[in-house]
Amino acid sequence: MNKPKILLVDDDALFLLAHREELKAAGYRPRTARDGREALEIARREEIAIAFVDLLMPRMGGIETFRALRRISPGTEVVLLTGFPHQLSPPLREFLQEQGGPAKLTKPLKEDELVRTIDRILKEKRDD
Repeated sequence: MNKPKILLVDDDALFLLAHREELKAAGYRPRTARDGREALEIARREEIAIAFVDLLMPRMGGIETFRALRRISPGTEVVLLTGFPHQLSPPLREFLQEQGGPAKLTKPLKEDELVRTIDRILKEKRDD
């Protein structure tokens, strides 16, 4: 059985490269996008199980991407990434709470943190 497609959205090319290889090694089918616009193009064409979206990106940031993904691909789980968790503004924190507190990860990611997060989310989906 094929493991699901995972979308990594970040303007950091090294982050995308390293984690794409990590996901391939774990048997997942990773897709990468350098910003929100590219991510939405992919999500319109392909069924994405989980999208990891950086909050701070040029052209289309993480919050806009999060909202658009929820509209065009409601079955896609979205996990937000940030390298600056202590700098989240009060309006951003409020928005995240209004959205049901989507999962958040802090970069740099710990070893295997991405794969463990994917496995946990997929297990929760199966158990529902």
